[in-house]
Amino acid sequence: MSGEWQVTHLLNESRSFLRTLGHVAIALVWPPSLIADIERFRRTISYPPPGDPATIEGMATSLDTAGRAVDEVRADLDRRRVGLPAIVVGVAAGTATQAAAALSSGLSHEVTGLALSARALRRYAASLQDAITEHGRVDDHFDDAVTHLRRCADLTVEVHGVDTHIPDPVAVTREVSRALADAREGVRTAMRAYEQAETALRALQREGSDGRGWAVLASAPRVPGFTVLDVAVMVDQWRTSDPDNRLLNPDQWQRVGAMLAALTPAQRAALDELLAAAGSSTQRAVLLSTLAAGADMEQLRFMADAVRSMSDEDIARMMSLNTDNLTSGATYGLDRVIQDPTTGNTCASTSLLALLARSDPMLALWLTSGQRPPGWDPAYLQHLTEAQWNGATFLERFIAAQHSVLTTTDSDLGTWPEALGTPPWGAAALATLGSPTAYESVLYDDQDPALVRKLMSRAAEAANNGTPVPFYVGDDYTPRHVMLITGYADGYYTVYEPGSGSITRVPESVMLGTGTPGAFGGWSHIDYLVLPVT
Repeated sequence: MSGEWQVTHLLNESRSFLRTLGHVAIALVWPPSLIADIERFRRTISYPPPGDPATIEGMATSLDTAGRAVDEVRADLDRRRVGLPAIVVGVAAGTATQAAAALSSGLSHEVTGLALSARALRRYAASLQDAITEHGRVDDHFDDAVTHLRRCADLTVEVHGVDTHIPDPVAVTREVSRALADAREGVRTAMRAYEQAETALRALQREGSDGRGWAVLASAPRVPGFTVLDVAVMVDQWRTSDPDNRLLNPDQWQRVGAMLAALTPAQRAALDELLAAAGSSTQRAVLLSTLAAGADMEQLRFMADAVRSMSDEDIARMMSLNTDNLTSGATYGLDRVIQDPTTGNTCASTSLLALLARSDPMLALWLTSGQRPPGWDPAYLQHLTEAQWNGATFLERFIAAQHSVLTTTDSDLGTWPEALGTPPWGAAALATLGSPTAYESVLYDDQDPALVRKLMSRAAEAANNGTPVPFYVGDDYTPRHVMLITGYADGYYTVYEPGSGSITRVPESVMLGTGTPGAFGGWSHIDYLVLPVT
């Protein structure tokens, strides 16, 4: 049966090829017959890029109006909060003055987010209009192609002034060549227009994610047992210039809700007591982040005691694996972010530990201080010995954690060379295991610009949600190094490079593969991204 199928398939292919040859032969003898084909294809690409720039401009104006209205509410709240009584107004909110300050800060972030979103929409509207204008030239090219083909009917050979009605092959070939050139340019023009529109849409996705990242108050979830004021205070921790650094990202908030729902009444009462006794909203955010990491009540009490004397700055340093205690043995880059203390194949482990520490305060506390919550033994640290758990310095503990992570991820190397360290799928599995976010590894093909724009837009959106994105870089042949995307704003990705311990801003042209690589730790190409599953 298989041989019979092959013969039938070959016969069908042969018949199809003969039909094609026949069509080409007719077209060469009588080129105007190509007009129907060109018109049919013209109809296929006759639709301009979708969208109405004027409507999009109107949406941007509406966001500007909303931003002004929100800012007026914020200013009124600032005036009214002066002199509010020092009364407790919720489990996590602290005093009325603190709650009002948190709301004001949140509203200020909303204003920034609305302004960024309006700007992104205006840029998109302008780019879309350019794409539509470009597409408007398509018909001109196809009209010219049809005109050249119609001329062929009059291009015949004359003998002694007598029309033989025989097509002039030289003149016909010239007109057909011109027609095909015009048709090709029409297709190229349409493709440019569609690509411009798609590029603009991905840019809107990236810039829009930055605006949404600022809208942390509007995107905050309803958490069982917490008032609106509680949540406002919790999302306002670390009042920094960029909410990418927030302590609780959307996935963690979702996990908090699930964990709270699973608590018994006695456990919930104990948690509320810990939150009420905390010294700041940032300490309360640490406790909820610890809960999202899967902590039990004993571990939560341990964390509450550990952070009770910490300032917001102390907590920020802890969560970023940073410390002023230089005798700990840690090394730092210029930006005072932890630098990979070993060489070779531990860059992925370093980046992954930085990622995990942002979502698990227990890991951050143990690495920076040596304090280990009772019973805390995450799967990615299962290879540590008791002596390594009790390492005296940051450097000892960090190197031990690095190699445990490497051993864990190397359990599924497949075809990945062991000398290259953690494979992308291993990094995705470990990031999923140790954080509330599910990750996947995705191949970055710089020969596919549309795919690159899509992937880097996903990376920007994730980072602006407070979810770091590991990515692999290398030479023309092999992935050799792993870095971490931690933010996106104003056309720049914020990137952590573990080899130097530095934080840099990389232009999106470089990340999209259209610029000169200069911020990949000495390597030239992106090879893989480890992205949150969509």
